[in-house]
Amino acid sequence: MPAPPLNGAIIEILYGGICGTDLHLQKGRLPIPPVVLGHEGLGRINRLHPSLNTDAKGTQIKSGDIVMWASSISCGHCEACSIEREPTLCDHRKIYGVNRNTATDEPLSGAWADFICLQSGTTIVKIPEGIDKILAMALACAGPTMVHAFQRRPVQLGETVIVQGAGPVGLAAAAMAKLAGARQLILVGAPASRLQLASECGIADVCVDIFGRPIDAALSEIMSYTPNFKGADLVIECTGAPDAVSQGVNLARRGGLSSRRSVHR
Repeated sequence: MPAPPLNGAIIEILYGGICGTDLHLQKGRLPIPPVVLGHEGLGRINRLHPSLNTDAKGTQIKSGDIVMWASSISCGHCEACSIEREPTLCDHRKIYGVNRNTATDEPLSGAWADFICLQSGTTIVKIPEGIDKILAMALACAGPTMVHAFQRRPVQLGETVIVQGAGPVGLAAAAMAKLAGARQLILVGAPASRLQLASECGIADVCVDIFGRPIDAALSEIMSYTPNFKGADLVIECTGAPDAVSQGVNLARRGGLSSRRSVHR
Protein backbone atom coordinates (compact mmCIF):
# COMPACT_ATOMS: atom_id res chain seq x y z
CA MET A 1 0.00 0.00 0.00
CA PRO A 2 1.50 3.38 -0.96
CA ALA A 3 1.81 6.19 1.54
CA PRO A 4 -0.62 9.06 0.95
CA PRO A 5 0.94 11.71 -1.28
CA LEU A 6 1.36 15.35 -0.28
CA ASN A 7 -2.12 16.84 0.28
CA GLY A 8 -3.58 13.45 -0.65
CA ALA A 9 -5.25 10.41 0.89
CA ILE A 10 -5.62 6.65 0.68
CA ILE A 11 -9.30 5.68 0.54
CA GLU A 12 -10.79 2.23 1.13
CA ILE A 13 -13.41 1.82 -1.57
CA LEU A 14 -16.90 0.96 -0.36
CA TYR A 15 -18.77 1.60 -3.62
CA GLY A 16 -17.66 2.09 -7.21
CA GLY A 17 -20.25 3.21 -9.73
CA ILE A 18 -20.76 2.19 -13.36
CA CYS A 19 -21.29 5.16 -15.65
CA GLY A 20 -22.17 5.43 -19.32
CA THR A 21 -18.59 6.58 -19.87
CA ASP A 22 -17.36 3.20 -18.61
CA LEU A 23 -19.48 1.50 -21.25
CA HIS A 24 -18.00 3.76 -23.94
CA LEU A 25 -14.52 2.81 -22.73
CA GLN A 26 -15.41 -0.87 -22.79
CA LYS A 27 -16.70 -0.65 -26.34
CA GLY A 28 -13.61 1.22 -27.55
CA ARG A 29 -15.46 4.44 -28.32
CA LEU A 30 -13.01 6.48 -26.25
CA PRO A 31 -9.21 6.17 -26.13
CA ILE A 32 -8.07 4.35 -23.02
CA PRO A 33 -4.59 3.67 -21.60
CA PRO A 34 -3.83 0.82 -19.19
CA VAL A 35 -6.06 1.94 -16.35
CA VAL A 36 -7.99 0.88 -13.26
CA LEU A 37 -11.56 1.83 -14.19
CA GLY A 38 -14.04 3.64 -11.98
CA HIS A 39 -14.45 7.41 -11.83
CA GLU A 40 -17.44 7.26 -9.47
CA GLY A 41 -16.58 6.25 -5.93
CA LEU A 42 -17.38 6.46 -2.25
CA GLY A 43 -15.11 5.21 0.49
CA ARG A 44 -13.64 5.38 3.95
CA ILE A 45 -10.46 7.33 4.66
CA ASN A 46 -7.69 4.87 5.37
CA ARG A 47 -4.82 7.33 5.72
CA LEU A 48 -4.33 11.04 5.22
CA HIS A 49 -1.16 12.94 4.51
CA PRO A 50 -0.43 15.21 7.51
CA SER A 51 -0.87 18.23 5.22
CA LEU A 52 -4.52 17.33 4.53
CA ASN A 53 -7.06 17.80 7.32
CA THR A 54 -10.10 19.43 5.72
CA ASP A 55 -12.33 18.65 2.76
CA ALA A 56 -13.26 21.03 -0.07
CA LYS A 57 -15.86 22.73 2.14
CA GLY A 58 -13.46 23.27 5.03
CA THR A 59 -14.92 20.45 7.14
CA GLN A 60 -12.42 18.60 9.29
CA ILE A 61 -11.66 15.08 8.05
CA LYS A 62 -9.84 12.15 9.62
CA SER A 63 -9.22 8.45 9.17
CA GLY A 64 -12.48 6.53 9.22
CA ASP A 65 -14.60 9.32 7.72
CA ILE A 66 -16.79 8.53 4.69
CA VAL A 67 -15.99 10.68 1.66
CA MET A 68 -16.61 11.13 -2.04
CA TRP A 69 -14.41 12.93 -4.54
CA ALA A 70 -14.54 14.66 -7.90
CA SER A 71 -13.24 12.46 -10.69
CA SER A 72 -10.95 15.00 -12.31
CA ILE A 73 -8.04 17.24 -11.41
CA SER A 74 -7.39 20.30 -13.55
CA CYS A 75 -3.95 21.84 -13.90
CA GLY A 76 -4.99 25.38 -12.94
CA HIS A 77 -2.56 26.96 -15.39
CA CYS A 78 -3.75 26.37 -18.97
CA GLU A 79 -5.94 28.83 -20.87
CA ALA A 80 -9.13 26.95 -20.03
CA CYS A 81 -8.32 26.99 -16.31
CA SER A 82 -6.80 30.43 -15.85
CA ILE A 83 -8.56 32.57 -18.46
CA GLU A 84 -11.78 30.85 -19.49
CA ARG A 85 -12.47 29.61 -15.95
CA GLU A 86 -13.52 26.26 -17.37
CA PRO A 87 -11.53 23.63 -15.45
CA THR A 88 -13.57 20.80 -17.00
CA LEU A 89 -12.03 21.84 -20.36
CA CYS A 90 -8.49 21.75 -18.95
CA ASP A 91 -5.91 20.73 -21.56
CA HIS A 92 -4.13 18.56 -18.98
CA ARG A 93 -7.06 17.24 -16.97
CA LYS A 94 -6.42 13.99 -15.13
CA ILE A 95 -9.47 11.80 -14.58
CA TYR A 96 -9.57 8.93 -12.12
CA GLY A 97 -10.57 5.70 -13.82
CA VAL A 98 -10.36 7.17 -17.32
CA ASN A 99 -6.91 8.45 -18.29
CA ARG A 100 -4.68 7.70 -15.27
CA ASN A 101 -2.16 5.42 -16.96
CA THR A 102 -1.04 2.70 -14.56
CA ALA A 103 2.36 2.59 -16.29
CA THR A 104 3.16 6.25 -15.61
CA ASP A 105 0.75 7.38 -12.83
CA GLU A 106 -0.07 5.98 -9.42
CA PRO A 107 -1.66 2.57 -10.23
CA LEU A 108 -4.36 2.94 -7.56
CA SER A 109 -6.25 5.59 -9.52
CA GLY A 110 -9.68 4.02 -10.11
CA ALA A 111 -12.66 3.17 -7.92
CA TRP A 112 -13.00 -0.40 -9.22
CA ALA A 113 -10.42 -1.57 -6.72
CA ASP A 114 -10.11 -2.09 -2.98
CA PHE A 115 -8.29 1.21 -2.49
CA ILE A 116 -7.68 4.44 -4.38
CA CYS A 117 -4.89 6.97 -3.94
CA LEU A 118 -6.27 10.51 -4.16
CA GLN A 119 -3.70 13.02 -5.34
CA SER A 120 -3.14 16.66 -4.41
CA GLY A 121 -5.79 18.87 -6.00
CA THR A 122 -8.60 16.33 -5.70
CA THR A 123 -11.92 17.77 -4.55
CA ILE A 124 -12.85 15.64 -1.53
CA VAL A 125 -16.19 15.98 0.26
CA LYS A 126 -17.06 14.39 3.59
CA ILE A 127 -20.44 12.62 3.60
CA PRO A 128 -22.46 13.66 6.68
CA GLU A 129 -23.69 10.99 9.04
CA GLY A 130 -27.16 9.76 8.22
CA ILE A 131 -26.77 10.10 4.45
CA ASP A 132 -27.51 6.82 2.69
CA LYS A 133 -24.36 5.78 0.84
CA ILE A 134 -26.22 4.29 -2.12
CA LEU A 135 -28.29 7.45 -2.53
CA ALA A 136 -25.12 9.53 -2.42
CA MET A 137 -23.58 7.33 -5.11
CA ALA A 138 -26.58 7.95 -7.35
CA LEU A 139 -25.28 11.52 -7.73
CA ALA A 140 -21.59 10.65 -8.01
CA CYS A 141 -21.37 11.67 -11.67
CA ALA A 142 -24.85 12.91 -12.56
CA GLY A 143 -24.80 15.40 -9.68
CA PRO A 144 -21.65 17.31 -10.69
CA THR A 145 -22.75 17.20 -14.34
CA MET A 146 -25.92 19.11 -13.54
CA VAL A 147 -24.33 21.42 -10.98
CA HIS A 148 -21.97 22.54 -13.74
CA ALA A 149 -24.90 22.95 -16.15
CA PHE A 150 -26.90 25.08 -13.71
CA GLN A 151 -23.87 27.24 -12.98
CA ARG A 152 -23.88 28.15 -16.67
CA ARG A 153 -27.63 28.74 -16.83
CA PRO A 154 -29.44 28.72 -13.48
CA VAL A 155 -33.13 27.92 -13.24
CA GLN A 156 -35.11 31.07 -12.52
CA LEU A 157 -37.91 31.08 -9.96
CA GLY A 158 -41.24 30.25 -11.60
CA GLU A 159 -39.87 28.90 -14.88
CA THR A 160 -41.25 26.00 -16.86
CA VAL A 161 -38.52 23.42 -17.41
CA ILE A 162 -38.55 20.37 -19.68
CA VAL A 163 -36.05 17.59 -19.00
CA GLN A 164 -35.49 15.10 -21.81
CA GLY A 165 -34.33 11.76 -20.45
CA ALA A 166 -35.13 9.82 -17.29
CA GLY A 167 -31.67 8.35 -16.70
CA PRO A 168 -29.42 9.36 -13.79
CA VAL A 169 -28.49 12.73 -15.34
CA GLY A 170 -32.09 13.51 -16.30
CA LEU A 171 -33.41 12.66 -12.84
CA ALA A 172 -30.66 14.76 -11.25
CA ALA A 173 -31.59 17.64 -13.56
CA ALA A 174 -35.26 17.35 -12.61
CA ALA A 175 -34.55 17.25 -8.88
CA MET A 176 -32.18 20.21 -8.97
CA ALA A 177 -34.49 22.28 -11.18
CA LYS A 178 -37.37 21.76 -8.76
CA LEU A 179 -35.18 22.65 -5.79
CA ALA A 180 -34.10 25.81 -7.65
CA GLY A 181 -37.70 26.98 -7.96
CA ALA A 182 -39.07 25.72 -11.27
CA ARG A 183 -42.83 26.26 -11.31
CA GLN A 184 -43.45 23.31 -13.58
CA LEU A 185 -41.13 20.41 -14.36
CA ILE A 186 -42.02 18.25 -17.37
CA LEU A 187 -40.03 15.03 -17.51
CA VAL A 188 -39.89 13.29 -20.88
CA GLY A 189 -38.51 9.81 -21.45
CA ALA A 190 -38.80 6.17 -20.44
CA PRO A 191 -39.20 3.62 -18.93
CA ALA A 192 -42.52 4.17 -17.24
CA SER A 193 -41.17 2.89 -13.92
CA ARG A 194 -38.62 5.71 -13.71
CA LEU A 195 -41.20 8.31 -14.63
CA GLN A 196 -43.52 6.96 -11.95
CA LEU A 197 -40.73 7.13 -9.38
CA ALA A 198 -39.92 10.72 -10.35
CA SER A 199 -43.57 11.65 -9.91
CA GLU A 200 -43.79 9.93 -6.52
CA CYS A 201 -40.62 11.70 -5.34
CA GLY A 202 -42.08 15.06 -6.31
CA ILE A 203 -39.37 16.02 -8.80
CA ALA A 204 -41.71 16.00 -11.83
CA ASP A 205 -45.08 17.71 -12.16
CA VAL A 206 -45.82 16.06 -15.51
CA CYS A 207 -44.29 12.90 -16.97
CA VAL A 208 -44.53 12.01 -20.66
CA ASP A 209 -43.64 8.45 -21.65
CA ILE A 210 -42.44 8.56 -25.27
CA PHE A 211 -41.59 4.86 -25.59
CA GLY A 212 -43.23 3.27 -28.65
CA ARG A 213 -45.23 6.38 -29.54
CA PRO A 214 -45.30 8.45 -32.73
CA ILE A 215 -42.90 11.28 -31.94
CA ASP A 216 -45.19 13.99 -33.35
CA ALA A 217 -47.96 12.96 -30.97
CA ALA A 218 -45.55 12.91 -28.04
CA LEU A 219 -44.16 16.36 -28.87
CA SER A 220 -47.67 17.78 -29.18
CA GLU A 221 -48.57 16.40 -25.77
CA ILE A 222 -45.42 17.90 -24.24
CA MET A 223 -46.17 21.33 -25.72
CA SER A 224 -49.73 21.15 -24.39
CA TYR A 225 -48.36 21.25 -20.83
CA THR A 226 -46.37 24.45 -21.40
CA PRO A 227 -47.83 27.95 -20.83
CA ASN A 228 -50.05 28.92 -23.76
CA PHE A 229 -48.68 25.93 -25.69
CA LYS A 230 -45.62 28.03 -26.55
CA GLY A 231 -42.84 25.92 -25.05
CA ALA A 232 -40.61 25.90 -22.00
CA ASP A 233 -38.28 28.57 -20.64
CA LEU A 234 -35.53 25.96 -20.36
CA VAL A 235 -35.14 22.57 -22.02
CA ILE A 236 -32.42 20.25 -20.74
CA GLU A 237 -31.44 17.36 -23.03
CA CYS A 238 -29.99 14.38 -21.13
CA THR A 239 -30.63 11.46 -23.48
CA GLY A 240 -27.59 11.15 -25.74
CA ALA A 241 -29.97 10.58 -28.68
CA PRO A 242 -29.25 12.81 -31.70
CA ASP A 243 -32.95 13.34 -32.54
CA ALA A 244 -33.59 14.67 -29.03
CA VAL A 245 -31.32 17.67 -29.67
CA SER A 246 -33.44 19.13 -32.47
CA GLN A 247 -36.62 18.17 -30.63
CA GLY A 248 -35.39 20.03 -27.57
CA VAL A 249 -34.81 23.19 -29.59
CA ASN A 250 -38.39 23.04 -30.83
CA LEU A 251 -39.71 22.49 -27.29
CA ALA A 252 -38.22 25.76 -26.06
CA ARG A 253 -40.33 28.90 -26.25
CA ARG A 254 -39.29 31.90 -28.30
CA GLY A 255 -36.41 33.40 -26.33
CA GLY A 256 -36.04 30.22 -24.29
CA LEU A 257 -32.95 28.05 -24.05
CA SER A 258 -32.21 24.46 -24.99
CA SER A 259 -29.26 23.05 -23.04
CA ARG A 260 -27.49 19.87 -24.14
CA ARG A 261 -26.01 17.81 -21.31
CA SER A 262 -25.22 14.58 -23.16
CA VAL A 263 -22.90 13.43 -25.91
CA HIS A 264 -23.86 10.89 -28.57
CA ARG A 265 -21.13 8.65 -30.00
